[in-house]
Amino acid sequence: MSILRRWIVHVSLGTVLLLAAAETRSADVARDSPHRATRRLRTEVATVDEQPRLLLEPAKSAKPQLDLSTDLTRRRDGVAPLSTSGPTEPPNREIAQVQKGAEDEPELVITPHTIRVEPLDPKREGSWIVLPGFSELGSPTFSPDGQWVAFDAYREGYNNSPSECWVAQRDGLGLRKLAVGATPRWSPDGKTLLFMRDEANDPTRKGGIFRIDRDGTHETRIRDGRWPDWSPDGKMIAFSLGGRPGGGLRTGATICTANTDGSDLREIAIGDCPSWSPDGKKLAYCVRLPGERPEIRVMDIEEHAEAVVGTGWFRANWSPDGKSLFANGLAGPDRIGMVQFTVRNHWTSDPYMPEFERPSSPCPSADGKLVVFIAKRPGAARKATK
Repeated sequence: MSILRRWIVHVSLGTVLLLAAAETRSADVARDSPHRATRRLRTEVATVDEQPRLLLEPAKSAKPQLDLSTDLTRRRDGVAPLSTSGPTEPPNREIAQVQKGAEDEPELVITPHTIRVEPLDPKREGSWIVLPGFSELGSPTFSPDGQWVAFDAYREGYNNSPSECWVAQRDGLGLRKLAVGATPRWSPDGKTLLFMRDEANDPTRKGGIFRIDRDGTHETRIRDGRWPDWSPDGKMIAFSLGGRPGGGLRTGATICTANTDGSDLREIAIGDCPSWSPDGKKLAYCVRLPGERPEIRVMDIEEHAEAVVGTGWFRANWSPDGKSLFANGLAGPDRIGMVQFTVRNHWTSDPYMPEFERPSSPCPSADGKLVVFIAKRPGAARKATK
C-alpha cells in the first residue's frame, strides 16, 4: 500500500511539474510571438518607408534599441505626391486611423493627434484645440499675441496626403487654410507667416520657402530652402539648405541666414530645422549624423561657437528668456516624448509633459506662459467599423 501511495505521489508531482513547464513555455511563446511583435510595431509605427531606420540605443542598457523611425520618417519633408485640389475647409467629421494587425487580430485604431495648450504654471488647467477632419497635425506655433495657432495638417495621415498650413484661434474657431505646405512660422509682428513647400506637394509650382499674409493672400516665394524661421527683429530669416533626404530630417544639410527677400546668403553650420533665439545671437538646430543619435545644438552666430545641447530631433523652440529649449527627445531611458533643455553652467534635460500619449513639437508662447504641442487626446479614438 505504501509503495502504491509513493507511486501516486510521484506521478502527481511529475504532472504538476510538466504543467508548470508548459505554462511557462506558453508564456514565453506569447511574449516572443511574431503576431504580438507585429501588433506592437504596427501600433507604434504609423507609417513605414524605405528610408534607413535610425535606432537609438540607451547608453549602458541591455534593453532593446529604441526605434526612432516613427518620429524621423513619419514626416517625409511634409510631402506626399498626391493631388492638392479639394475644399479649403476640412470635412466635419472625426477621423480615426485604422490599421490592419496580424491576420488573427482585430483592426487597430490609431487615435488622431490633437493640439494641446498647456500653461507652464502647474496650477492652471490646459485645454485641447479640437479640429475634426484632420488625421495628423504638426509644427504648432503661437502668434505673437498668443491668440492664434498656426500648424500643418494632414487629412489622411503623414505620407498619405499633402501637408497643408492652417491657422485657428485657441478655441478652435476661425479655422483657415493658408496654403499647401508645412512648418509655418509667424512673423514678429503677426501679420505674415513663413512656410516651406516641396514640389511633390504641388507639381505646378516650384518648391522652397514662402511668405504669406495671415489671411492666406499674397503668397510669395523667397528662395530654395526648408524649415524657415524669422529673426526676432523680422529683418532676416534662417533656414536649412541641401542635404540628403531621409525622413523629416536631412543629413548634411546646411543652416543658413538671409535677408527676408532671400539675398545675402550666409552659411552658419551643418544641421537642419533652425530656430532663432529671442536675442537674435544664437541659432538652435538639429544635427543627424549617419548611425548616430540626432542632437540639438546651439551656435553663437557672432562667436561661431557651437554647443551640444542633448539628444533631440526636429525643431527646438526657445523660451522667451532664452534659457530653455523645448523639443522632441527622450522623456526617459526608453521613452520617446518631449524634453525641456535648460542652460545653467551647462545644458540639462528634463522630461516635459510625460503624462501625455505620444506628445511632440512643443513651442512656448511669446509671453512664456503657455506651451502648445501635439498629443493624442484621451477618448478621441473610436472603434473601427466594417
